[in-house]
Amino acid sequence: MEGYSKEQLEEFERWRQQRHKRIEVADVAGPVRVAPAKMEETPRFEPATWPVPRHELSKNLAKYVGLALDMGAVDAKIVNTKDIPQDLRAYYVGCVIPSCRWLNSNANCPTVRTFSFEHMKKFISEYDLAVAYKVLPPKIEEVPDVGPIQLDMYYTMGGAPAPDKAMLARNIIRLRILLEMARRIRAEAYYDGYLMAAPLTSGPCLVAKCADIRRCPAIEKGGHCRFVDVQPNASGCAYVNFYALGKKLGWGELQVGGNCAFPEDTPDPASYYNIGLVLID
Repeated sequence: MEGYSKEQLEEFERWRQQRHKRIEVADVAGPVRVAPAKMEETPRFEPATWPVPRHELSKNLAKYVGLALDMGAVDAKIVNTKDIPQDLRAYYVGCVIPSCRWLNSNANCPTVRTFSFEHMKKFISEYDLAVAYKVLPPKIEEVPDVGPIQLDMYYTMGGAPAPDKAMLARNIIRLRILLEMARRIRAEAYYDGYLMAAPLTSGPCLVAKCADIRRCPAIEKGGHCRFVDVQPNASGCAYVNFYALGKKLGWGELQVGGNCAFPEDTPDPASYYNIGLVLID
């Protein structure tokens, strides 16, 4: 690449290799990290020109599928956005009736970040393609360190006993891996020149990101989110029917509760999986 020093090119390659590294439990364990602590820990990638030449699309899409598999997905496919099923019931039945445990708890909940069905149909239709990937829960031998967990109130205020901290720790790791996969795919696409690439993946970001403070600062008066890598819940905010999508992709029945559910909450934990989705344009 012209205009870059040898050192800069080596730095670009170092971060590119890290982006393709399989995500292990240790990579997302420990207290939540809001931002890189030092300047040298800030990822740097070579930028591409925009718009991306059309002849590079197939090569880039294959790269994103490979990236998802490199990070630990058990399957990944490119789907036409016309084949992503959107259903008004994904919001009402998936989130509101019956009430999700995490309803109204974070800024990326569909009852807080509200868009009309027509709005989100148009939003997704502006894209042609998406990367979809299937993610199984990680195998965790011991209780991982995820920092302080202050989520008891979301269980006890309904009269239930306090949750098992080991269960919550395992699921915090699971959600962090899902978020990190979407972040890396979106970063790869962004630096390839697809500036509007959009991840629609996460479960409750309160659990993955703010379990240590038990509340979402972004929904408080005058508050804001501490992070730049959280995403709205697509099943509610974007009305995506992940159950139909999973069957259409040949991945089998999706667990009750979608990406917001925990394996422990489902009838058949052995069949539990998540669906990641990143729109590309």
